[in-house]
Amino acid sequence: MFLIAFPNITNPPFCASRLEFWLGAYSQIKEDIKVRSARLPNYILRFITILFLQSASAQDYTQWGLPSGAIARLGKGSISGNIAYSPDGSRLAVACTSGIWLYDAETCQELSLIAGHTDEVSTVTFSPDGTMLASGGGNSEAHGGFDNTVRLWDALSANPKRTLTGHRGYVTSVAFSPNGSVLASASNDGTVLLWSVNQIHLRKDK
Repeated sequence: MFLIAFPNITNPPFCASRLEFWLGAYSQIKEDIKVRSARLPNYILRFITILFLQSASAQDYTQWGLPSGAIARLGKGSISGNIAYSPDGSRLAVACTSGIWLYDAETCQELSLIAGHTDEVSTVTFSPDGTMLASGGGNSEAHGGFDNTVRLWDALSANPKRTLTGHRGYVTSVAFSPNGSVLASASNDGTVLLWSVNQIHLRKDK
């Protein structure tokens, strides 16, 4: 029986490549194995190597091949619209063809995927207090139609709050007023609609 002692390496720097971390850990384990037994089959060493490389590949895509000055890479699917930080800077919303990806801005971990639009998401923004997300539906040939709606979401639970209809074309931009009482939405139908957030809260989707 062989006992493998994992190296005491904790909390690698955020900006350092976890691949280097895992390879360093593997080197220490391999050396420890050599000390304990020179007869350990090579296939076991290959198996350990595969485990560490797979772990590094799965966890470290945010760090590989970054250009100078970049600290991380995010992206799930095709990005179809803008990106927006929450007012406190803790979360990042990304408009995608599959919905809205929410990320922890510090760790770069995915928090949730908000889905509900029938087409790609063309625009997204946080309310000034950070409790609400507004998004607009875009258009794509892949989905075969237009989503002309503006949708409101609970920014913490990712639950839908309200669907606003009225645009005759896909939504190109959404923006809250500084005090959060009004939501403006623009569309390729040539109009900007202003929505009273307080009145929206009094209404519920059927």
